[in-house]
Amino acid sequence: MPVKAKKNTPNVSAKAKSKGKTKILPKKEISIPRLKHQNINPKKLLTLSDKKNDFMKSFYKKIENYIFNELYLEGKENIVLAVSGGVDSIVMLDVFANLSKKYYFKIHVAHFNHNLRGLSSTEDAEFVRKTAKTYNIPFEFGEGNVKQYAKKNMLSVENAGRNLRYKFFERTAKTLNANFVATAHTSDDLAETFLINLIRGSGLTGLSGIPAKRLLCKKIFMFRPFLSVTKSEILEYAKLRKLTWHEDGTNSILLYTRNKVRHELIPKLKEEYSPAIVEILNRTANLINGADKYIHEKIKKLLKNIVSEKTSDRFSLKISLLQTLDDFFQGELIQQAITSKYRIHPFSILTIDRILNLMKCPVGSVCEVNKSLIVLRDRDELIFTKRNSSASFNIQIESEGEYKVGNNIIILKKANKKDFSIQNSESRIYNSKVEFFDGDLLPKVLYLRTRESGDTFHALGMKGKMKLSDFLINMKIPLIDKDNIVLLATRSEIVWVCGVRMSDKFKITEKTSNFIKAEIKSEM
Repeated sequence: MPVKAKKNTPNVSAKAKSKGKTKILPKKEISIPRLKHQNINPKKLLTLSDKKNDFMKSFYKKIENYIFNELYLEGKENIVLAVSGGVDSIVMLDVFANLSKKYYFKIHVAHFNHNLRGLSSTEDAEFVRKTAKTYNIPFEFGEGNVKQYAKKNMLSVENAGRNLRYKFFERTAKTLNANFVATAHTSDDLAETFLINLIRGSGLTGLSGIPAKRLLCKKIFMFRPFLSVTKSEILEYAKLRKLTWHEDGTNSILLYTRNKVRHELIPKLKEEYSPAIVEILNRTANLINGADKYIHEKIKKLLKNIVSEKTSDRFSLKISLLQTLDDFFQGELIQQAITSKYRIHPFSILTIDRILNLMKCPVGSVCEVNKSLIVLRDRDELIFTKRNSSASFNIQIESEGEYKVGNNIIILKKANKKDFSIQNSESRIYNSKVEFFDGDLLPKVLYLRTRESGDTFHALGMKGKMKLSDFLINMKIPLIDKDNIVLLATRSEIVWVCGVRMSDKFKITEKTSNFIKAEIKSEM
């Protein structure tokens, strides 16, 4: 039988029914959350005349197509705009202020002061702050001493500034719970970067140009919404909108490579070879980018087998496996290993060739990649590590306690025969990270120090003393690690080459009743 549909019945009070009356209660209102626009100053938005302008319509269509169809953004994103005060970033601020009304973006303005141009840098920061205020957009400010940071970390001023700036954007995005950071790089910047990397001899990664979108840190992306537009279009937009900006005076100084490319090379290429040179270079960069992504995935799989050691500040590549690849893959593999590990820009082909040549050099040969990174040719590996800038030390300690030395923690404490027996049965011949000493043979005053010229050592299991340098060679300690060795010593002799071997003189015997356990831990 067909089922009859029930008619909607009003909500009737039970108490009203009992009295023979029907009382209809008011319907309960259901609150539906409504999206809210950011409170942008309406005076700073596009006018009716702007919206009808053919250039403006074309410009916005290009931007919208790019950010939604190429970068795969969605509406309602929380975005940090990196605004320097130059025309590119000011136009980006204005564009996203308008897009926020249409797509419910929540935007913030962030400015980082590098403190490189004195009063001019301060004026730029104040200009951006005031500009953000006129739009009624929240403003975030950061600054750093770039020259001091560059010197401390042995970086170029350019790389130091980039590191500090990106760290600031990352912190800001996390604080604001933003999922995107936008920078105002244009198609002209992409073409300039391609030429600069070509001139300096970069590999595929460098020639693939500026990535349109990349992961800045976990769950936060950096994207470039203006890579589809030219500088001339940016200037035309700024003119129509009557925007004001601050021009960085250093942009016209021809001592800088980018400025030479921007003001001399590209204009010459446009005039004498092709007016569309920027578009041609960008298409080439995009093609190379596609090839680079494919090769990147191949190399990612190869790295799993070739990387033999990986810690917080170093990694090693197996020479025998590296040599099975052709020259191109060897270079790209090293390039990818370095850039992904240390989050730095790709190196020139000449630098990569110097690293590859180490495989033909004697054991112990070193290649200085830059001020902070070196590569050592070990017996079976190429060891990549940050340059050790720590000075020598000699610290007086007691036979019990916990001591931090460099990136290591040395722990000395009382133990018993049972601890020694368990440790002895579970490991070895020798467990380099843990040792037991006869406490009655240790003086009350000990020292933690670096190695010194003329040091000798009577290693456990060996007959008589030998030069510490010879012992380290026999133990196959890489040259790059020898200066980082920590020694536990008395005034006159070495008790323990920490993490390597203890002295035979202080070993546990059947007569030992006072056990001292020593342990070395790396601080991560």
